Amino acid sequence: MSSDSTSIKTKTTSEKIYSYKSRKINNSYKDIAKQR
Repeated sequence: MSSDSTSIKTKTTSEKIYSYKSRKINNSYKDIAKQR
């Protein structure tokens, strides 16, 4: 049970990091599009 919740917590953390990174990438692409 405890190990289960730990794995879930780790998964959500990695998902947050991934979504944050992808958002940063999307923002940088928007900036590049604006500069053109």
